[in-house]
Amino acid sequence: QADALEVTFNFSPDDPAPEELDVHADNGPSSTYPYFGTRFASTSDDLSPGSFNYAYITGTTQTPPGSPPSTEDNNNSFTTATTIPERSESAVWKFNPGTQDLSAQWINTDGSRPKTHLVYYAPDNVLIITGDVAAFQRNFGTDGNPPVTLTCVPPVVSQVQPN
Repeated sequence: QADALEVTFNFSPDDPAPEELDVHADNGPSSTYPYFGTRFASTSDDLSPGSFNYAYITGTTQTPPGSPPSTEDNNNSFTTATTIPERSESAVWKFNPGTQDLSAQWINTDGSRPKTHLVYYAPDNVLIITGDVAAFQRNFGTDGNPPVTLTCVPPVVSQVQPN
């Protein structure tokens, strides 16, 4: 677990499938963008079946749960680094308490919720989300672009033995 991203998120233990969660990157690279969110990178700000559109996983500021992508100035690490304005969302995460898996749910500009898949994009060594893995792979290639699952692993706490 060395160098693992440590995250924090809150949900009710009574909720069997918590969603629209903000995931805080406790040891992330930027305190300015402390949320583990998404920023769009394609021809439109919407994901859908049949489209290769995608969004990068990146550092963001907090956006309202259930809202479409934010257009606030400089609300993600990419926009600040490049001065290219890109829409982003932070509260896109769903947690499965049974499997400990985190998955994403993008909210389109019209408020619709397309099926959302996580993919590792090897050429840039990044995680992305897309609405259609096959369309993404047709456009960008299949080598090194597999769907992935994020699984939360509790930190190992070592106990110091008294002398």
